[in-house]
Amino acid sequence: MTSSITLSAANVPGKVAAAFSANLGWFVFFRCTTFVGVCVEFVAAVAWLAELFPDPVDRERVLGYTQACASLGGLMVSAAYYWIVTFAASLPEVRGGHEPWRYMLISGIVPAIPLLLARPFLPESPMWIEKRNAGTLRRPSVAELFRPRVRRTTIVATVMVACGYAASFGANLQVPRIVPGLSEVQAMSRTAREQTVGTVQLLQEFGGLAGMFEPGWLPID
Repeated sequence: MTSSITLSAANVPGKVAAAFSANLGWFVFFRCTTFVGVCVEFVAAVAWLAELFPDPVDRERVLGYTQACASLGGLMVSAAYYWIVTFAASLPEVRGGHEPWRYMLISGIVPAIPLLLARPFLPESPMWIEKRNAGTLRRPSVAELFRPRVRRTTIVATVMVACGYAASFGANLQVPRIVPGLSEVQAMSRTAREQTVGTVQLLQEFGGLAGMFEPGWLPID
């Protein structure tokens, strides 16, 4: 878990640096490093939870709830964006302006703080400790995923996940561009347009949360 804590700490300056970026190159760089850290952190957390619960039923239940609750972060981000675009003009200047996207990136520090405070006090995986004490703990190898026994499963699962993320993230990225182009939205003020985008994002996240809860409960039944 030490490496995960390090990644979490490294993501904090990445978020702030992206908010203060002066050109597209540095913005893309810092956003990519942040996204890599977040993804690694999520995978590490899921693996840790799986090892904490040896009973298959309990493990599937915990992982199902974890996946279902992952969309709560999207709701928090959407709500924060709505608040930021509403009060951006009253916030301190960032690089001489009041651009909502800069404040939005800086707000990413808020959920990282409790994570950094809580992680050092969480227990290590009993399975990990047992292997370490027995001297059988070894660094995982990506090549193991492509051995003949599991190669087909690895490839099919990777393609399916890639398609799922491409569809969902593709929609998320296009919404802020599509909504302002609607005729009824074009007549609004800039703040009202951004609030409308935030509302649409919030409703979209609610849909994602509802869609995650159903498969999250399936393993329980």
